[in-house]
Amino acid sequence: MILGGAALFGWIVAREGIPVMIAAWLQSVTGEPLIALTLILVVLLIVGIFIEPIPAMIMLVPVLQPIANAYGFEPYHFAMVVTFGLLLGSLTPPVAVLVLITCKIANVPVNRANGPLIPMFGVLVAVLFVMAYVPFISLAFPMMFGG
Repeated sequence: MILGGAALFGWIVAREGIPVMIAAWLQSVTGEPLIALTLILVVLLIVGIFIEPIPAMIMLVPVLQPIANAYGFEPYHFAMVVTFGLLLGSLTPPVAVLVLITCKIANVPVNRANGPLIPMFGVLVAVLFVMAYVPFISLAFPMMFGG
C-alpha cells in the first residue's frame, strides 16, 4: 500500500512537471553543481529519516533525476548516491528501521545500540560526501566492465 501511494505520488509529480520547475529553481539559486549536490544530499538524509528507502526512492527519483540531468551528473553515480543517502537516513532516529530490526534480531535494547552508532554514522556520512564528490569511487566498477 505504501509503495502504491509512493508510485502514484511520483507519477503525479512527474506529470505535473514539478521536477522541471524544481530544477529551474535550483539552477536559479546556484549554478554550481557541487552546491546543488550538497543540497540534494541534505534532503536525502532528512527524507531518509522519516520514510523508508524504497518508497522514498519511488517518490524522489522522478523529481531528482531531471535535476541530476540538468547539472550533468552521471546517472549510475547519482543512483548510488541517492540509494546510500536514503539508507543512511534510515539508520537515524526517530524511525531508524534498520536499527530496530537489527536490535530485535540480536536481542539488544535499542537505547544500548544507539550510542555506539553515533561515531559510525559520522563515518558513513563522510563516506557519502566523498562518494558524492568523487564520482570515480562509484563509477570504477561500471567503467571496468565497459559500462
